[in-house]
Amino acid sequence: TEEIKLVPFRAAIDLKKNRKYLKYALPPMLILMVILFAAPSLVKDSTARLINNDRDFEREAPFSFVLQEENPTVIQYDDYDLQVEVEGEVFPAEVFINVDNYQYRLTKESETLFTYRFNNLQRTTAFNLFAPGLRGQKVNSKDFEIDVLKKPNILGFDIRLDYPGYTGRKDETIQNVGDLSMPQGTRLSWSFNASNTNSVDLRFNNASETQAAERKGENLFSYQRRALKDETYMLYVSNEHLPFADSIGYALNVIPDLAPSISVEAFADSTQTTQQYFAGEASDDYGLKNLSFNYQKTNSRGQQQPPVSTSIKISGDRNIQYSYAFNLEELDLKPGDQISYFFEIFDNDAINGSKSARTQVMNYELPSIEELEEQEEQNSDEIKEQLKESLKESRRIQEEMKKLREKMLQQKEMDWQTKKELEKLLEQQKKLQEEINKAKEKFEENLQNQEQLSEKSEEILEKQEKLQELLRR
Repeated sequence: TEEIKLVPFRAAIDLKKNRKYLKYALPPMLILMVILFAAPSLVKDSTARLINNDRDFEREAPFSFVLQEENPTVIQYDDYDLQVEVEGEVFPAEVFINVDNYQYRLTKESETLFTYRFNNLQRTTAFNLFAPGLRGQKVNSKDFEIDVLKKPNILGFDIRLDYPGYTGRKDETIQNVGDLSMPQGTRLSWSFNASNTNSVDLRFNNASETQAAERKGENLFSYQRRALKDETYMLYVSNEHLPFADSIGYALNVIPDLAPSISVEAFADSTQTTQQYFAGEASDDYGLKNLSFNYQKTNSRGQQQPPVSTSIKISGDRNIQYSYAFNLEELDLKPGDQISYFFEIFDNDAINGSKSARTQVMNYELPSIEELEEQEEQNSDEIKEQLKESLKESRRIQEEMKKLREKMLQQKEMDWQTKKELEKLLEQQKKLQEEINKAKEKFEENLQNQEQLSEKSEEILEKQEKLQELLRR
C-alpha cells in the first residue's frame, strides 16, 4: 500500500486502453434507463428497502381507493353522494367508511364502484375508507375530507310599516311576513338578521338589476322602499363562496286611495219657489277635506257668467252629512235666465293629490217674458172659468142650505136623513172653498210673474182687476 498510494488513479488505469470495452456496457445501461422511466418502483423500492434496513415493510395492498371527485365540496345542509372507485389486481366484496369513529357499509353499484350518501352536511367532515384484503389483511385509505361551504341564510326579518299620516292608521311592525297589503304611500323598512351572509339583495318586478340592502352590522341588513303600486319581489342572500345562493319571493299589495262619493237631495219651498233647500251625504275611505256649492248663471242670450264657488264648513271625518240653503232671488234673475248648480267634495289624498266628486248638475230656469205672459194669460182664463163655476156652485149650495134650514125649523128634532143632508152640504161647501183657494194660488202666481215683467199691458191690468173683483165676492 505504501508503494502504490502515491500512484494517481488516472496513472494506474489507462482509460484509452479500456474504451474498446464500452460497447459491452451500453446494453445494460439502456435497460436500466428504460426500467427507471417505465417502472421506477422496481429500482427505488428495492433501493429503499436496502438503505432502510432497520424498518419493517408490509406487503403492498392488492387494491386502492380513488374518489371520483378529487376534492369533494357540498353546500351546507345539502346531501352528498360519495362515489368510490376501487383499482388494483383484485377487488373487495365490501367497502366501509369511517366517519366520526362510526363505520358504515358502502352500497356496491358494480364490481369496482361503491357509493355512500352523506345527509344534511352542516360542517366540513373527515373520513377514510377500508376493506378486507388478502389473508384477512385490512386495506385502509388515506384520510379524505368533504369541504362544506357555509350557506348564507336569513334567520328572520322585521318589516316596519310607516303609514301615511293622513290615513290615520297607527304604524306597526310585522315579523317574518313578506306578503303585505298596505295603503298607497306606505314607507316600508326591512330589517334582516342573517348568518354566513355577505350581502342581501332584492329584485322588484323581475327588474334586470337588484337593489342591495345596507349592511348595519355583522349579521344585520336593512332596506327601505315606498309602496306606490302592486309589486312582487325576490329576496337573495350571498357570500364569497355562494353568490345568490338562495331566494324566496313575496308580493306587496298596494291599496290605492279611492275617490270620494257624494249625494244630495233638493227640497223646494212650496210658498217661495226661488228658495231651494239641500240635504246630502259624503264619504271617503280616509277623510274629507273640502265641500263647496258651485253655480253658474246663463242669461237669455246664452252668455255665461264666471262660475261662483262657496265653501261649506265640514269636519274631516270619513262620513259626513251636510245641508245648505240657496235663495235664487239674491241672484237678481231676469226672465229667460238659467242657473246650473252642484256640490263638489274633495278627499285628503296626500299621495296623488286631492280627488273630487260632484253631485248631479241641477238647473233652474226663469221663464222668458213671452212664456210668463202666456202662462199668465192661461192662468187668468182658468181662474175666470173656475170662479164662474164656483159662483154657480156657491149659489146652489146657498139655496140648498136655505131649504134645509126651513125644513129644520118645522121639525122638533133633527132626524137621521136631515143630518146626512146637512153633512153633504157642508162637504160640498168645503170642496168649493178648496177650489176657490186654488184659484187664489194661481192668481198670486200671476202676481209674482207680473213682478218680473218690466212692463204690464193694459189688457193684463184690466183682467187682473176683474179677477180681484170676482175673488172678493
